[in-house]
Parts: sequence; structure tokens; C-alpha cells
Amino acid sequence: MKLAQKASALLITVSWLIYVLFYLCRVNYSIAFPYGIVELGLDYYIMGVIAGLFALVYSLGQVVNGYIVTRKGPWLLLFAGAILSSLANILFGYVNNVTGFMVLWVLNGYFQSTAWVSLIRVLTVMFERERLGGYMGFFNTSWALGSSITWIITGYVVSVIGWRHGFIVNGLILMILGPISVLILRRQTKYSVEVFYKRESLANYTMSKDLIKYWKPILLLAIAYLLTTGVLQAAIVYLPSYLYTISGSTAISSITASIYPMSGALGMIIYGFALDRYRSREKVKPLLLSVPLTAAILYVFPVLAGYSMVYAGIALAAIGLLVYGIDAQLITTVPSALIGKKIIPLSIGIINAMGSFGSFMLNTTTGYLVDLYGFNPIFLYWSLWIILIAPSLLILLHIYRRSNGEEEAR
Repeated sequence: MKLAQKASALLITVSWLIYVLFYLCRVNYSIAFPYGIVELGLDYYIMGVIAGLFALVYSLGQVVNGYIVTRKGPWLLLFAGAILSSLANILFGYVNNVTGFMVLWVLNGYFQSTAWVSLIRVLTVMFERERLGGYMGFFNTSWALGSSITWIITGYVVSVIGWRHGFIVNGLILMILGPISVLILRRQTKYSVEVFYKRESLANYTMSKDLIKYWKPILLLAIAYLLTTGVLQAAIVYLPSYLYTISGSTAISSITASIYPMSGALGMIIYGFALDRYRSREKVKPLLLSVPLTAAILYVFPVLAGYSMVYAGIALAAIGLLVYGIDAQLITTVPSALIGKKIIPLSIGIINAMGSFGSFMLNTTTGYLVDLYGFNPIFLYWSLWIILIAPSLLILLHIYRRSNGEEEAR
């Protein structure tokens, strides 16, 4: 389905804004909660466990909501998710015990999981698959720039009026602007989305056949995404704290840390357009070639940061560009190119769920390592996770090369 240029720009802009608003109530945790840990006498392991539980519930929510969106459509989930996530954040700002923090952030994990699969369904209906990489490159900047915007806003709020308001203020912003933005998007796309659901008879669609047909690319992409997202999300949680231990300043650490997702936004756009130059079966090649460079820069990052915050900023720019660029394409362009359109929401939900499980694993183990050995060893740990992406991508390439050869032989 072709869209006029202005309509395409408006659609991407509104979708982008919705996901940024969701991120205000998601990654504020890594800026605001370290102060809560100090105030309440907790440790980084507890911070990692809460972040890990969020990721675990988020992963389950991706599968559940992917199924719901495939059957019923995106609108109710998206609207309810915005309201409930904002409420969870506002209440988080008033809690004084670990149990309360865990319960509210776990609930927030499920509410946050409503957004991605819903927006991906809308975008895959509205845009042509052949040029999806470029469009998704721009849309994916929502969660990279969303992290930067959230860190800067939250850092300012926390420094002026306290860590609890880093949750309360962000929750109020999502509560006011989120539902309005969802209604604008629905008004723009409602007809096309409803036509797609009726034409494809998705209410009576048997998903098991397509799951069996596409299980190999789903599994391999899920493994690769588990590894990249684990590193990406652990860095979001722990980088501000690490940089604070070096600089001793909340403002400097939050601004420097924001370079990571901001450069990630650029990486998403670059990788998006780069992958459009490849046939669907070979879109994994640029990702595979990026793996060793990403691992190497992660490994040397603490050495560079030890010399200067300027070096740290330069290294973070490179890491963000590579990690976000790889990660974004594994959850959007590549599965959209290799997997049937009907089952895209559920497939992406499964892949995204594995990414959230990777986030759970790496957040909890990283917090444990920080408590035992300090921050420096975690960068070697993260670089090893990046290296482990390569086997899945190589197998995926091999599978499709073999299938191409069989088709040509016929």
C-alpha cells in the first residue's frame, strides 16, 4: 500500500512520538532509582533484579500481546498500555519498600509490552515490505532517542526536585500525551488496518501452520536478539552509574550516557537504508560483519573511559551506533523480510520476548558482577555476549543459501 509522502511522514512521526512517550516511563528507572538505592540502603543487585523482573514480564507480555494483536488489532492494547504504564510510574514514586517497587515495576513491564507489537502491526500494514528498512530505520530511533530524551529529562528532574519525581513527572507526561497520540494514529490508519484484518480473515487465521513453516528463522533471530538486547539494555541500566563513579556528577554522567542511545538512533537509520540494498535473504550480512568490531570496542571501553570522558563519549558513540543498529534490524526489517506477513506480530512478539529474557539474564548477572568485582569486568562480559551472535547469523545465512540453491536446481 503506497502512502503519499506527507501522510507517510505524519504516520512515522506519530508512531515515533508514541513510543518515545512509552520510553519516558521505562528507562527513567536507570537514572532515578540509583538515588533510591542510596536513600533506602539497597544495593545494585536489587536494582538488577527489579530491572530483570521487568524484562522477564515484558518478554511474556510480548508473546501474549503479539497473539492478541494478530487476532484482534492494536488499538485497545495501545491505549490501555499508555494509561496503565503512566499510573504504575506515578505510584512507584510514592513507594518506600522493595516489594512495592518490584510489584509496580513488574506490572509496568507488562503494560510497556503493549506498545511495540501494536505499532509494528500498524506500520507493516501501512508500508510496502520492499522499502520497510528505511521506514523502520527512522521509527526505531524512537527507542534510541527515547532513551536519550528520557535520561536528560529525568536527570534534570531528579537533580532539581528528587528521584521520586523522576517517576511521577514522567508518568504524568505519558498519561496526558499518550492517549491523545494513540487516537491521532488510529484516526489516520483505522480504515487500512481494518481492511487488512478483514481481507486476511485474521479472526479465523490458523497460526500454527505458519509457526511451523517459519520456525527456523524465528528461532535463530530470537537467539541473536536475546544476545544483542541483553547487552543493549544492560548498558542502558548500568552506564549512567558507571559514568557517575568516574565523573562524580549526575549532570555529566547523564549527558555522557545519553550519547549512547543518540548515536544508536543514527545507527538505526544507517543500518535501515543499508539493509534495503540487500535481497531479503542476505540482509543479515551487514549485521554479521559488525559483530567483531562491536565486541572489540566494548572490550576497550573502560580503558578509554579511564583516560578521559571525551574518549568515553567517542567510544559510546561507536558502541551505540553498532549495537542499536544491529539490534533494531533483528526485530524489524529482517523478520519482516523473512517471515510471512500475517504472523509478523506474533513472530516479532516471540523474538522480542527472547530479547527481554536476555535483558533479564544480563541485568541480574551484571548487577551481581558489579557488587563482586566493580564495573570494569562487565565490559568484557558484554563483549563475549556480542561475539555469540555470529553463529546464529551464520546459520541463518546458510539456511537461505541452501534453499536458494535448491530452488535454482528445480
